[in-house]
Amino acid sequence: MRLWSDGELDDDSDISSWMAKRAGDVARLNDPQSEAAGRDAWAAATQRGADLSAPTPLDVRALGAAQLACGSPPSSSLDELVERARAVGRGATDGVLFGYGDQAEAAIGSVPALFTGQPVGSRFHQLVQAARDQDQYDQIHYPLSRGLGEAGGTALDILATDGAAATIAPRLATTAVRAMPALSNATRARVALGGAALGVVGQGATDVLSHHPSGWRDYVGAAAGGGAMAASGGRLRPVPTAALGAGVTSTLDGLLNRDFDSENVGHSMVAGGGFGGVGQLAGEYWSNGLRPWQKGKLGEALSDAKSFFEGNPTAERQVPRSLSGGGRTILDSTLVDGPVEATESKFGPWARPTPNQLRYQAQNPGTVRNDHWMPPHVGQIAGQGLSALGLPAVDWADPNRRAPWQ
Repeated sequence: MRLWSDGELDDDSDISSWMAKRAGDVARLNDPQSEAAGRDAWAAATQRGADLSAPTPLDVRALGAAQLACGSPPSSSLDELVERARAVGRGATDGVLFGYGDQAEAAIGSVPALFTGQPVGSRFHQLVQAARDQDQYDQIHYPLSRGLGEAGGTALDILATDGAAATIAPRLATTAVRAMPALSNATRARVALGGAALGVVGQGATDVLSHHPSGWRDYVGAAAGGGAMAASGGRLRPVPTAALGAGVTSTLDGLLNRDFDSENVGHSMVAGGGFGGVGQLAGEYWSNGLRPWQKGKLGEALSDAKSFFEGNPTAERQVPRSLSGGGRTILDSTLVDGPVEATESKFGPWARPTPNQLRYQAQNPGTVRNDHWMPPHVGQIAGQGLSALGLPAVDWADPNRRAPWQ
C-alpha cells in the first residue's frame, strides 16, 4: 500500500493531484473491508508459509488495501488458472531481470505519461508500488506458481549467459569431456579441497575490502560453494558449474544464518554464472593469444598442478633421457613416484609429440603420461576461480554485503 512522504512532492508538480492521491490512500486504509482483507491475507500467508510481516493494525489494513487493489479472488477454475499462469510469468520476469521486474514494468507503463503531460516520476512510483502489491498477492495466494516462475527465470538467465559465451567464442561450446580431462575420485576430492580454499580466500578478501567481518557461517558457505564448483568441474561447462557453486554457497549461507530465501539463491546463481562466463572467455582468449613457447610453459604448469592433485607431484623439469639405438629426448617433467614416472605436456590444437618423444614412449611403455591441454581447459579453470573469488562480494544472502542497487 502506498505510504507517501513529503519528499515525493518533488515528483509531482501538481499539489492538488498529490493531495487527491493522498486522500484516496487514507480512504482505502480506513475502508472497513481493508482490515478484513488484511486478516484474510494474513491467515492465507500463515497457512502457506509465506514470508509476511504485519505486526500493527495499520500494517494489517495496509496489507488488506493492497490485496483489494489487486482485485477480487478468481470466481472460476479457469480464472484461477489464468491468475496462476500470470503469477508464473511475473515470477519469471523478476528472475530474468535479477529482481527488478517491478521497476521494468513500471518504466514501460510510465511511457504514456511522456505524451499526456502527467508527471512521469509520480506515475513510475505508483506503478512500482502496484507491482510490489501484486508480487505480495502472488506470494500469499500462489506461492508455488510464483516460485516456479522465479526458478524458470533464473534458469533462463544462466542458459543465456552460457549461450552468450558460446556465441562469442564458438570453441567454448565444447563437450564436458573435452573441457576438462577425466579425474579420478581421489583427485577430484583433492581438487574440491582446493576449490574450498579458494572460496575461503574470496570471502576473506571481500571482508577486508568491505570492512565487514563475516561469521564462520559465511566462510562455511563460501568453502562449500568453491568445493562444489571444483568437484563438478569437467562434468558441466563453466557457466552452469559456477551457477551450481553459487547456489550451494547462498543456500548453505541462508540455512546456517536462518534467513533462507529462494530469491536470494536465484540471484546468487545468476551472479555466479556471470562470473563463470567472464572467466571462461578471459581464460580462453588469454591462453589462445600466447606465443608458442608461452603455451608450452602453460601446459607444463597445468600438468604440474594435475600431478600435485593426483598425489604424485613433479620432481624435476626438462629431464634428458637417452634412447636405445642412439639419440635422446627431453621429458617435460619427472614425478616423485608411482608407475607413471614422467609427463609430456602439449598445449593447443596443433601441438604434437616429436619423433624422439614417440620413440622413447614406445621403448618405455606405460611410463609417460601425455597431457594435451586446450584453451577451453583454461577457460574452465578461470571461470570457476573467478566465481569462487568474486561471489562473496555480491552475496544476496548476506544483508551486510548488499550494494544499494540490490
